[in-house]
Amino acid sequence: LVAVTLRTSPTDIRPIADIDARGMSLLDAISKALSVARGQLFQDPDDSDRRLGVTSLHRGARALFVELTPGRSGVRSSILKVDGTQVDREVRDTELTPVRHLFYAPPGGHHMLLFAERAGQAGAVTMSTRLLQYTFEKYLPDLRLEVKPAMTEDVLRRMTADQPVKAI
Repeated sequence: LVAVTLRTSPTDIRPIADIDARGMSLLDAISKALSVARGQLFQDPDDSDRRLGVTSLHRGARALFVELTPGRSGVRSSILKVDGTQVDREVRDTELTPVRHLFYAPPGGHHMLLFAERAGQAGAVTMSTRLLQYTFEKYLPDLRLEVKPAMTEDVLRRMTADQPVKAI
């Protein structure tokens, strides 16, 4: 769940259709931030071997589809291709893995939904969230962007505690 609150009042969740009381929608703000970031490779401030790129985005009336490429360097390896050839990867090379995010803005809502594809421990959700939060902090200093899971592990466990698993 993606929401915008006032920096001074974290419980005051802004409507996604007008986050700044001047007509800017959350979909507009996220679209602009990611559009500006397209084509750049950002380094994770906590891990110098992790990077994130924004490769493409497509905007609709209520949704934003983004392709991100999180990547990791720091490993010397080789990649065996399907045709039998082998490509060496040096320590400073970054292996980029494309993943997709879909932001959906329901009409009249106070939360935007983020459906995020994940690939291992690539960090796409964490790094894209930080990128958006830093952008908000810089250009909209009175607002704070929050990205939280729709359901926590604890809630999921309580909901399924009395439900037997019949098949996997």
